[in-house]
Amino acid sequence: MARKVYVDLGANHGHTVRRFKAENPAFITFAFEPTPSLADKLRRDFKAHDSNVHVMEYAAWITDGIVNFYFGTASDQSSTVLTGKKSSPNWSVDYEAPYRAQSIDLDRWLRENTSDDDLLVLKMDIEGAEYKVLKRLLDTGMLKRIIDLRVEWHWNRYPLEITEHEHNEIRNAVAAVTKLTDWE
Repeated sequence: MARKVYVDLGANHGHTVRRFKAENPAFITFAFEPTPSLADKLRRDFKAHDSNVHVMEYAAWITDGIVNFYFGTASDQSSTVLTGKKSSPNWSVDYEAPYRAQSIDLDRWLRENTSDDDLLVLKMDIEGAEYKVLKRLLDTGMLKRIIDLRVEWHWNRYPLEITEHEHNEIRNAVAAVTKLTDWE
């Protein structure tokens, strides 16, 4: 039997999880958030209200393991696994003291925890890591399993990681495979 599954990568404070669940209460939800304090807050918030929300304290990535995770200095919304983020007052990153976060190979996780029959919706706000993760999902064919993908793109914040041309190529390739919404 097909399940309805929502995966929120970069769940942060849970605003997008709450909004999605209010509109789609029948969905099983997996909220990925590697920041320990935010993951704890999500666990507390959803434990009392919704047992169908599973908090996953992992950075969505292309391998399982441990990665350097860099916290934002002005906001908990700009943390990233990538180095070289262009600095601005709203989304600067502290590269001096990385947190050693657990990462999860999203391709493997989707393969093991969802099926082709599932109605799978995925929201991705992972501060620049979306390009490597999406490229892997394209390469393995796993992207086909996602019927609705909502991505916040960060190409203009990582000049050493991704060019506008590369962004456009990946975005177009993703849009050719699944329903894509540019999310902000």
